[in-house]
Amino acid sequence: MEYTTQRVLVTVFGFTPLLVLLLPAAARILLARARYDFFEPLTFVALTTFIGVTARSLYVAHTGNTEILNRLTLGQNPVILLQGQLLLTAGLLAFAGGYLTPDKQTRWPIGRLRLLRNDVWSRRRVLLLCAAYVAIAALGTLLFLRAVQADIRSVADISSKRALVPGGGLRLVFGYHRWAAALCIPAFYFLLIWHTSGRRKWRSLSGLSVILVGILALVFPILTSLREGVVVLAINALVIRHYLNRGPGRQGGLGFVRVTAVASIALLVVLVLTGLRRGATSPRDISRYVSARAVLENIVASRNFVDVSGAALAVESIPGRVDYLGGSSLVAWVTAPIPRSVWENKPPVSLGYRFASDVYGLNLASSRGGGKPPGFPVELYWNFGYAGLLVGMFLLGVVLRQIYRSLAPLLVAGGKNAAALYIALLHPLTMGLLGTDLSQSMVRVGTGLIPILLGIWIVQGRPSNTTQSSKELHEVRIQGESYV
Repeated sequence: MEYTTQRVLVTVFGFTPLLVLLLPAAARILLARARYDFFEPLTFVALTTFIGVTARSLYVAHTGNTEILNRLTLGQNPVILLQGQLLLTAGLLAFAGGYLTPDKQTRWPIGRLRLLRNDVWSRRRVLLLCAAYVAIAALGTLLFLRAVQADIRSVADISSKRALVPGGGLRLVFGYHRWAAALCIPAFYFLLIWHTSGRRKWRSLSGLSVILVGILALVFPILTSLREGVVVLAINALVIRHYLNRGPGRQGGLGFVRVTAVASIALLVVLVLTGLRRGATSPRDISRYVSARAVLENIVASRNFVDVSGAALAVESIPGRVDYLGGSSLVAWVTAPIPRSVWENKPPVSLGYRFASDVYGLNLASSRGGGKPPGFPVELYWNFGYAGLLVGMFLLGVVLRQIYRSLAPLLVAGGKNAAALYIALLHPLTMGLLGTDLSQSMVRVGTGLIPILLGIWIVQGRPSNTTQSSKELHEVRIQGESYV
């Protein structure tokens, strides 16, 4: 096959998974006459697909960067991507079918949960909750930095030490330390929800508090070079503003300029963190990572998101060189709460290191990074072949659609509790899951949900004050029906 023909095929078929995801949106708009909500789960599945499949396929097909090609395809002909594109197209087609399946009679009764009914928040309780979360986060950050033996005088050293690898080769990630250190993030969400829902001005003590806690929420992701954490924080802030600006009596929505500004700032921070992770220390060194070329090389040509190159290599290796897992990775998350200090020989919860070793042939035994997760579609294929891929992705489509359908009326009504619950589930079950594996995502869902649900329970005001709030929500809840 000629090289030009290969490039055309890789380019053309790189669009097929993305086009498949347009089916649910088109069906709703054209057939069901429903409006499409930009911040529903399908958008984020499409976003990770665009970056990891469509844009990455285009880059591989047309780049001359041999180093990146060797990293993505292990030196093989780029036409190998066709197998990954086929695998992901099949999986996303099943996902689209699941996303289209539920009708209005099968909505989960999430909105009827007792915890979500009282949408009145006490100002005093919100501030006390956030103060407690910030204090715990400060202590957790100090304990984490001490545990990984980071030199606090060097940001680059801290950024490179996201885990500890003692002489015995046992990789310690200090999950509970991380969880405590990240509590500034839900504190920021609660303050932003309370501030936005109350139509408070930014030039006020409330606005300054949100900004200050937002900066604190960025500290741990920046110190440990967790680029994904910065992106998640930005996305969830936009989601909160989008829904809570459309409560009773408000038009709602976000302007293009605001979305672009937040996305640009998040992208800038991600590029700077990439520079720090790779040893850049001076402003001049870091500036090399802030360019259009850097975006292509470090984001589009990375192995993150739902990765078409990883899917292609998986199809080539499984079940030939690498055996099927038979479902073992899908239940590994149940061991996550057990500290490794208690169970020294606990199997890895995430598939990242095993996938990097078995499929890519990489030795990451002494690495402090996160390995190379396969992504949920590849994990399903690795466990049960194409049958597992189709069934698993179909079920994911059903679950995501049901979560959105169940919360949409409350979200459109400006429900604070619903917004907090939605952001706790949105990223871990969309971009997070498709780019990692089930067990890692389940851990993220659990660690994200617990402080959110606890916080909702704490901040709620007296039940006697909920009558008016519930009435207002009921009056505008009908607006949500046009989205589902």
